[in-house]
Amino acid sequence: MNKTVCLTGAAGGLGSSFARVCLEEGWQVLAGDLQENARTEMLAREYGEAFAFHPLDVSDPESVRSYADWVRARTAQLDLLMNAAGYYTPNSNRRFEEFDIEKSMEMYSINALGPLRMLQQLLELVLASEDKVVVNISSEAGSMAGSVKHTWRYDYGMSKAALNLATTILHRQYREKGIRFLLVHPGWMRTEMGGMRATLEPEVSAREIFRLIQREKHCLDNNLFMDYNGTPRPW
Repeated sequence: MNKTVCLTGAAGGLGSSFARVCLEEGWQVLAGDLQENARTEMLAREYGEAFAFHPLDVSDPESVRSYADWVRARTAQLDLLMNAAGYYTPNSNRRFEEFDIEKSMEMYSINALGPLRMLQQLLELVLASEDKVVVNISSEAGSMAGSVKHTWRYDYGMSKAALNLATTILHRQYREKGIRFLLVHPGWMRTEMGGMRATLEPEVSAREIFRLIQREKHCLDNNLFMDYNGTPRPW
């Protein structure tokens, strides 16, 4: 039986690259994002029914429920839930004196609460798999101990730190049921979010994350928070 992944943020640089890796490995990809684009259309042309797309806004509970119904109609289990949808705005680059605090709520809703909405709706499908893996894409910006050079990005860093804590709590709750949670910093990637000055191609990060998942999927006692290549990250 082919493995199945539910992938949010599938139209982005990392998401579409990760989808391609899974498809090359023979997986079924159930993809979601705000809308299709050239990346998702190319994957559909190349891989046919193995790649399916449905609109998804992880900040909207109704959209998440609709998407989950669509997933349940296509599979009885999820071997991997990959939460790669993320949000970043120019407001995050402002100095504190000019930072608009009230604009932070949408970022929290997408980056911190979006993965929770997805797992709550799809939990039974994850539990039905032998692998039971949930990957939440985090960031070095969510580390309070790491030597991050940026002295801004309040809302982005705070949203990722909240995701880290929520994933830690989920690990404590569902460890005995065999769910392997991973928080992954994907690196500084050359994407719309990372910019063209970034040093890492999303295709490289995606392949390394896929390998990481295969190594870690049943290792419930190992680290939760790590780089795309498996290097532990400081909390």
